[in-house]
Amino acid sequence: MQKANSPKRGPGKAANQKAALSAQQTIPYLVMHPDGVCQLPGGLYTKTVEYEDINYSVASTEDQTAIFSGWSSFLNYFDSSLPFQLSFINRRSRSRSKYKVNIPPAQDDFDSIRAEFTSMLKNQIAKSNNGIERSKYITFGLPAEGIAEARPRLERVEADVTGNLKRLGVPSAPMDGQERLALLHSQMHPGSREPFRFSWQDIPRTGMGTKDFIAPDSFDFRQSRTFRIGQYWGAASYLQILASELSDKLLAEILELDAEMTVTMHIQTVDQLKAIKTIKGKLSDIGKMKVEEQRKAVRAGYDPDILPPDLITFSKDAAELLADLQSRNERMFLLTFTVINIAPTRQRLENDVFTVGGIAQKYNCALKRLDWQQEQAFVSSLVKIKVEWEDSAEFNAENVNRLARIIHDYCIQAELLQLDKYAMAKVVEYASRLAGDQTKISTLFNDIFEVIGEASTWAKMSKSKIITTNFIEKALKEQKERVKKYDSMYTDMIKDNSLLISTSGSKVGELNGLTVMTIGNAMFGKPAKITVNTYTGKNGIVDCPRA
Repeated sequence: MQKANSPKRGPGKAANQKAALSAQQTIPYLVMHPDGVCQLPGGLYTKTVEYEDINYSVASTEDQTAIFSGWSSFLNYFDSSLPFQLSFINRRSRSRSKYKVNIPPAQDDFDSIRAEFTSMLKNQIAKSNNGIERSKYITFGLPAEGIAEARPRLERVEADVTGNLKRLGVPSAPMDGQERLALLHSQMHPGSREPFRFSWQDIPRTGMGTKDFIAPDSFDFRQSRTFRIGQYWGAASYLQILASELSDKLLAEILELDAEMTVTMHIQTVDQLKAIKTIKGKLSDIGKMKVEEQRKAVRAGYDPDILPPDLITFSKDAAELLADLQSRNERMFLLTFTVINIAPTRQRLENDVFTVGGIAQKYNCALKRLDWQQEQAFVSSLVKIKVEWEDSAEFNAENVNRLARIIHDYCIQAELLQLDKYAMAKVVEYASRLAGDQTKISTLFNDIFEVIGEASTWAKMSKSKIITTNFIEKALKEQKERVKKYDSMYTDMIKDNSLLISTSGSKVGELNGLTVMTIGNAMFGKPAKITVNTYTGKNGIVDCPRA
């Protein structure tokens, strides 16, 4: 079982060629135990619980309110030390259903009616899901020094999770090791053409590991926007949430599609004190923006009380969120919403992705393809609970060559000029600067591609047939000049006395500070006056808020 790699290009590369990685190395776990505990790299241990759906959409308003309240309490159970993952998997069934129809004949005159009725019910079951089997899972994990420490803690969490689901009226069952392996096998063998054959006794008898029983024939992640598992095509995307409130119908409509897919929600609870501190910081930033807008209005002769509508909306939303966190037992979550589409042909894959994108757009969201991150996205969609998307990589020859190949392929796809070796070295230097560490290079490819695209434009304008160092430097300089205008604006305001700063003497309750502003990849400091408001109060401590 092989994993396809990009071919080496150019002369003299034979020494750098490496053997193809095996498909097993792409599968991210270390050990799968018979009781369902899965060990991941970094000392993380996970378990998975399968659960069924409840008829929320057809329930009465009172029942929906009760269900939503119970679901909110269920989510609040997970603290910042217990990440979890919700997985919704649509896959082609092997002509079987979890609903069984069995009306045995009674050896009387009504047997023909019973047979006709049984056939009718079976046909309706087949039509109801179009051959798509829809499953739902929750996977949770925690760090531990070893399996002996992890097992009792995971069992306790598992009992709490199943108990909370039971209170919601949701049937659920924990999965053992063989069931989790069967699930991973189905995710890596789309179409369900190959049955899963495995028993724990096979491991010592054959000398094979659990990954050998679930690995596909091959993985191919050479394309920027698609990948292949065996003979099937796949595409990984993420959901960009633009709406202030997300409708509960979005997920339902996506999962009702007649398509194989995996929808994954990686959820990490933010520490309560950290969340409150973050929102207070945002409110402070919004307050500064209000003051700046009022100053601009006064200088232009407008009413300072008239503020931009977006600023008013953001201020109101942030204040409500802070109130929810402080007094209503709410939590803040970090959410990564990914969609993995699988199809037998590339055209069918593109159609499925387009359909999902249309549903997302309907609810004021955007489905974005994960360019050059297809492998990381697919691996993160497996029922295992660990997102492994890194924005930087180690600065070594292998990763530099990989970045060069990615840039080469991108230039071909985008019809840009190619880079000479000195321009490529300049781009690698820029990637290291983006990472903020001399020992790493950035994997934020969109930022790198923007510079290359602009450099290619400058090269074409100069009638050059290749991108040289001069054009890369010019693109970086122009990028810096575009951002510099904001810095220059504040400098001009100081020079023409529009922004007054006292640099000598002292005042009670006042001091000068520096606000760091970030625009794109550039950061600069803006002077700010920090004041302290006091008032006459009672003797002793009046208030001591936590922050």
